[in-house]
Amino acid sequence: MIASAAATLPTGLVLPQSTLTQPWFLLLALVVAFNTIIYLGLTFAKLVPWPAQIHPRRVRALLPNLITKDTTMRDVPRSDRLSTEQPYLTMRLSAAQGTIPRAFGLGGGLVLAVTFVNAAFSPDGSLASRGLSVLLGLAMLILAIVCGRLSVAPRAMIWIWSVTMTLLVIKLSWDGIEFDNPVALTYAVIAMVFSSAISMSWAPSIVTGAVNLAVITLAGVVIEAVDTPRWFLAALAGLVAGLVLMQVRINSTDSLSLEQMKSNLLASTDPLTGLLTRNGLLALASSLSAAVERTGGDVYVSLIDINDLARANADYGMAYGDSVVTSVGRAITASVPEGDLIARWDGDCFLVLGIGDRPDATDFRTRIDEAIAFSGVTLGKVPVTVSVGSASGNPSSTTVDALVIASTAELATPEGTSLQ
Repeated sequence: MIASAAATLPTGLVLPQSTLTQPWFLLLALVVAFNTIIYLGLTFAKLVPWPAQIHPRRVRALLPNLITKDTTMRDVPRSDRLSTEQPYLTMRLSAAQGTIPRAFGLGGGLVLAVTFVNAAFSPDGSLASRGLSVLLGLAMLILAIVCGRLSVAPRAMIWIWSVTMTLLVIKLSWDGIEFDNPVALTYAVIAMVFSSAISMSWAPSIVTGAVNLAVITLAGVVIEAVDTPRWFLAALAGLVAGLVLMQVRINSTDSLSLEQMKSNLLASTDPLTGLLTRNGLLALASSLSAAVERTGGDVYVSLIDINDLARANADYGMAYGDSVVTSVGRAITASVPEGDLIARWDGDCFLVLGIGDRPDATDFRTRIDEAIAFSGVTLGKVPVTVSVGSASGNPSSTTVDALVIASTAELATPEGTSLQ
């Protein structure tokens, strides 16, 4: 009885038939359907077991204590440095590596959601085609887990993403040919657009983009309802749009990388003198130690302290004190061999780390005092002098701290010290 009653219900009971056939209503229904698919995809994406976050304190507790006060210069780990030809490459790869697993999860969820919705509302579809869609969606979810939890190289991850999206475009184009439905080609163009934007790499985007464009165009030739020339232009516009989105992401990532480089530069370079900071010198100490090990010999540390800088600041102002510090930095740079590391160790103290035996402290101090006087920064004012202490030692058996302590002691004992 219920079935017979339902059969007698007139079409358009809730809304008039004229409203149901209006273009604006069809567009509204399409937007609602697309929004529903998006939410279903997000729901599937939440099912992906992302790696659990670990508090930094726990990470530090798990790591070995690599650097201590007694760590010799030879044993300080050497940090990897980027090539000057690709200063932004690491940031781009890192951004892609963080985005691709989530994109796999979202894409796989959307593929499964669309497949199930089509199966519910279009029972006449091919079982093999739907099974292939389910397998592709599950494969994307598995790739999301693998890329998110395992250590996959960023470049390999980018190519895996690009190839997978190409397979998705081929599958959607085949659906359009099989069912003579241009809607599937629209999904293929959307997948092509987002493929480039997520990969953030030109080579995979151009290669797979050309393949995607050829596949979509070929499908447009086969499907009778599609105007092939216009469809080719639309697909080409989609490819260009994807490349533009990718370039926008690259530009924003490069801007962030540039700011990070500036921050690192400020952390390792003294803004007043342009010399290294304490941290900057310590970061380069291991490279200098490695050079000494290859050639044999010792390293030396010279500590240069500006005498009565606080009094000069009080008598003539901070601007004069800054000019004195800058002049002393230039004098030290002109007085040491090229290649030695020079850092502003403290407010009124400089440190030189170099290869070979320690220089004579008295002679070094005399050269610096003469260079300061020759610069003219102290004309009409009390002359500025420095105190110098030096120490040397084998980098495989001594530390920078030990050499600094010995150099500090020599500031009061001009006869000098050597650590072996």
